[in-house]
Amino acid sequence: MVIPKIIDIDDEPQLLRLVNAIREGHEPVRLQRAGEDLAVVTPVYGSPEVSRPRPIQTPEDLAEFLSIAGEWAGTDTEVLVEDIYRQRRISTRSPVDL
Repeated sequence: MVIPKIIDIDDEPQLLRLVNAIREGHEPVRLQRAGEDLAVVTPVYGSPEVSRPRPIQTPEDLAEFLSIAGEWAGTDTEVLVEDIYRQRRISTRSPVDL
């Protein structure tokens, strides 16, 4: 994994405004000059300052979530695992003629 170079932008008010706008937008932004792509600036997720927007949960969402609790309670896990491995061995691709 390549660790990116760190550049402190505290003393760069224009750049700081741009980066804050990108963070608030929650989407990567492609920077261009004269139609040429120069860089992509991506907000960092997982830091305390930035988090991804979460969908609003309604009471119906919670009720649906709770309604499926225990659905797999009677499932024989050994049979389930065997079935998963058996299904993985079945090819779904067409044969290739060389």
